[in-house]
Amino acid sequence: MKRLFDISVALIVLLLMPTAVNAVTAQDLNTMLATLDESVPGLVQLLFGASYVAGVFFIYMAIMKLKVYAQALSQMSSEKNIMKPIILLLVGVGFIWLPALMDSALYTLWNYGTDSVLQYPANTDIWVQLTNPLIDLLRVFGLISIVRGWGMLARLGSEGQHQGVTGKAIIHIVGGVLAWNILGVWDMVSNTLGIA
Repeated sequence: MKRLFDISVALIVLLLMPTAVNAVTAQDLNTMLATLDESVPGLVQLLFGASYVAGVFFIYMAIMKLKVYAQALSQMSSEKNIMKPIILLLVGVGFIWLPALMDSALYTLWNYGTDSVLQYPANTDIWVQLTNPLIDLLRVFGLISIVRGWGMLARLGSEGQHQGVTGKAIIHIVGGVLAWNILGVWDMVSNTLGIA
């Protein structure tokens, strides 16, 4: 029954696709992408603000866990692990300093900062005008990936944690930095492979 439903939805989408493509003209697509491009800076600021709030929350949680650890040490009732509060403290500081961390990662990898990443080369080609909003959207996904990677790092000290969380978190952070500077990555790949 589920398979039949999936097939019917896919068939309806395939049948309606030509009418949807014909209904959207290039001007409508340009307008839609320009509107999307105008909303991306606000979304980036929202994500940075959310990272500040998450940073304060993680630092608060670290302090509360350190308080529990100190009380457990004074009572010597059970042995507690101090790694979780330390990791939460580091993740909280990472969230608060997220813009500076991204800036220093860009300086480390490409020798320029975030301000250079957010500027486009001057070009009036129609395809460049279409791809600039998509590049901005990819940068937002990169920022979300960085925030998710830091959130995954917060789970490191937990007991019963699955293997590979550290690697996944680092991949999210590195991939997010690469997506944040997608034009620099494209330049690096095209120069390496000799693509004009």
